[in-house]
Amino acid sequence: MAKTGKLSVNIRSDSGFFGSDVPVEIRDSQMHLVKKSQNERLFPLPVGLYEVSAVLEDGRRYKQLVQIKDQETVPVELGFSEQDQAPESSSQADPFAIPSYERPRYTQKIESITDTGTESKTGSTARVIEVNGALLKREAGLLWVFECKEDQLNFVPNAIIQIGAQKIQISLPISPNSDFPYNSCVVKVEETRNGTHADAWISKERTVANALQNMLASGYVLRAADVANDAVDLLRYKYSDPTGAALGALILYKVGRLERWRSWVENLANDFDWLPDGKVMLATLLYNDASSRDRALELAIRASSQRMLFAESYSLLLDLLRRWPGDLDREERRRATSKLALLAPYIDWESICLNQAVVDGDNV
Repeated sequence: MAKTGKLSVNIRSDSGFFGSDVPVEIRDSQMHLVKKSQNERLFPLPVGLYEVSAVLEDGRRYKQLVQIKDQETVPVELGFSEQDQAPESSSQADPFAIPSYERPRYTQKIESITDTGTESKTGSTARVIEVNGALLKREAGLLWVFECKEDQLNFVPNAIIQIGAQKIQISLPISPNSDFPYNSCVVKVEETRNGTHADAWISKERTVANALQNMLASGYVLRAADVANDAVDLLRYKYSDPTGAALGALILYKVGRLERWRSWVENLANDFDWLPDGKVMLATLLYNDASSRDRALELAIRASSQRMLFAESYSLLLDLLRRWPGDLDREERRRATSKLALLAPYIDWESICLNQAVVDGDNV
């Protein structure tokens, strides 16, 4: 009889959803996948060496090597705190390799933010000079916490931040009808080898939406889509977090899984007129049906007149209008396409939320 033991996996997470529903992968010494389960946490395995891993809500893949022994249960904990295992990206790095740009993530709780001044390591300063549709709740170094100003919004909230001589206008992924910090976001300025980079992050307390953004930033798009698909019941509560729902829709669209949720996207587009990303998602779905293209074009043109929340929604809208068949002389479409194309060079495409340069004192 073959010798066997057991592997017991514990996922350390602040979220009940991620603690119980995150898929765990187990590979043998030849790196062949031998087990993958979303809910199972106790695995009978033949004696041998295994790698156990999971992508958690900070958007990183965590892994650990374990030796399974006969008649023994080996406990493993995977988590993202400093006391837990290091993420995959930090293990056995080549000291001579040129580091590639890595988009920052955000996993800090709002309550842990403390005031550390407003000057960066290189001496450049940054300050918020204008806030629209939001309230500046807290400031700490090159980091700002914003919350929703009103229970009802008429446009995507945004802020203008001056970093040295540069001014940027950034969309804020905050949602109405929730209490702080569940209606908040964090704008964080990072200094990378490619220069100073700013991004707006859904607060960590909005666990699922924050995880989706972190996974998207990490390049785990398929994993993020799995989470969005599995968490659709949570995302259905879009009346409390429409920006999180819009991000889930965008991720599902990227991997071709949004069509089955068309009625859900209809609600997102119709019930939240201030959030044009929903209109963009719906227009892209309707475009595939020739009989619905008139409505799709109306949605696209309407969205082009509003400030977008996500940079990729902007890109999708511009691409959709550019490749529209026929109607070459339709003035509304031409104006919308020209406007989007004119502003595109000023967008920071590394930023998940729309981040545009402000030129000559005008909001771009």
